Amino acid sequence: MIYPSKLQKGDIIALVAPSSPISEADLQKCIQQVENMGYIPHYSHSVLSHTAYLAGTDEERAKDFMQHFENKEVKAVWAVRGGYGAARMAPYLDLEIIKKNPKMLIGYSDITFLLNYIYTRTGLITFHGPVLRQVIPEFSSQEFSKTNHFLESSELLHFTQDTHIYTPGVAQGKLLGGNLSVLCSMLGTEYEPTAPSIILFLEDVGEKPYRIDRMLTQILQSKMMKKVRGIILGQFTGCDAKDFNLSSNETYELKYVFHQKFLELRTPVWGNFQFGHIASQLTLAVGAYTKMNTQTQTLIQYNSPI
Repeated sequence: MIYPSKLQKGDIIALVAPSSPISEADLQKCIQQVENMGYIPHYSHSVLSHTAYLAGTDEERAKDFMQHFENKEVKAVWAVRGGYGAARMAPYLDLEIIKKNPKMLIGYSDITFLLNYIYTRTGLITFHGPVLRQVIPEFSSQEFSKTNHFLESSELLHFTQDTHIYTPGVAQGKLLGGNLSVLCSMLGTEYEPTAPSIILFLEDVGEKPYRIDRMLTQILQSKMMKKVRGIILGQFTGCDAKDFNLSSNETYELKYVFHQKFLELRTPVWGNFQFGHIASQLTLAVGAYTKMNTQTQTLIQYNSPI
């Protein structure tokens, strides 16, 4: 496992667009947020590139991404947004350069591909956290600051939330996952994330319950599931979750899908965590040793073996 250096006020943070494009107004918002957090924003002109529904060609986006990893002055690489396209960069990324120049990589949604792919192939711990185009409230900023504590000591997260336990239990493993749709697109490919024991975390946005059902079925039937020791569910924003009654004939609601998929699963499943396509969200360390305990309602991440 490779750990990036912790951030200090005044460090340079590179702004990258690995997926969908942003506007000049979006860029200015990103710059302002980085400065408000006490860091120095750095970017190239290609961050504003626009090719169809992508932020430039695959080669352009990958080149920009790699240049920031090679830049010794840059201490973190932070995605300005998600969308679509990160996976298309994979053939043009130099993993050896990334491995030799470890630094923080932050983002979520479509950035799920890069977080898991880079960790699995290089051992570099990456961070599932806010993208810069969205407003980062105080809660998210404080949660992100915990990454420094994680990188200099032993514990990143240790908290209790108003969560829902689908299947009780205790489990530990490496934390992998993120956006459900993106993760499913990685299964069965050479980019599929893996670890000897996995704590899987999932979230999504704008997907109908039957689509969530389809994707969860794919995961439960995949080879990766043999290594999954526990599952953590975040927020499924805009996925038509409604008030739910198990005796109801309305079997299309999202909570029904979760109950149907997880109630008989021996693997511990814990839901309603504060990550996903929401304003206030946790920052989670992808690849970090993680222990979940539904009885004590604690989730702890460590930077060394448990």
